[in-house]
Amino acid sequence: MDYTRIVQRMARATVAILSMTVAAHAAIVTYNTNAPGTQFVGGGGLVLLSTGGLASATLTFAPNPDGDTDVPSNLNYGNFTIACGTCTTRAVGTGATFGSFMFDLVLTNLTYGGSGTFHGSSDGGVVYADSSTINIKWEKVPLGSGTTNLDSGTFGPSIFTINPLTPIVAPNSGQHPGQTTVQGVVIADQDFPIDETPEPATFGLMGLALLGLGVVHRKRKHSS
Repeated sequence: MDYTRIVQRMARATVAILSMTVAAHAAIVTYNTNAPGTQFVGGGGLVLLSTGGLASATLTFAPNPDGDTDVPSNLNYGNFTIACGTCTTRAVGTGATFGSFMFDLVLTNLTYGGSGTFHGSSDGGVVYADSSTINIKWEKVPLGSGTTNLDSGTFGPSIFTINPLTPIVAPNSGQHPGQTTVQGVVIADQDFPIDETPEPATFGLMGLALLGLGVVHRKRKHSS
């Protein structure tokens, strides 16, 4: 029996298994947007009050807590919800007015330990029960890979983008009335070097492979 060929096949199989394990480990990223810096700039935290009009309204942001996502994937950074209990339709004319505002959306990549901020701005607008003229414009800069545009740490090979425009829907619009999702995308920088530490299961596979090599070596020695 050609033991050298067996050893070579086992070595190739071990390398393939290790490669698949590292690839699978690198394909999941955990992130959140609920860091303290996520807020309306200038006060108010996660709630913005209307500034005028015949009705009173609120615009509230609910961050996305820790969650795992595949790479690449579409993302949900959180939801804005507009509420106006006394607003009528635009035809009737009872609405609420929002002045211009800015919003910081802090993104934390828990897998690699980095943090960055998407900056949003709006000219404000008028809200009725059935219509809204509020739009939030986001800076078109990606966060990552590495330390690109980050406030601290690194995103490793992860690159997070955000849709440049978030139109705020009317209070009675959609499956979840008044709720608007801030959306984005995460991809991986294929040129970024990934230094992964094998998990315990990987070490187990390596041990089995080495044990097999030892058995083959002993059989070859005894047969010579």
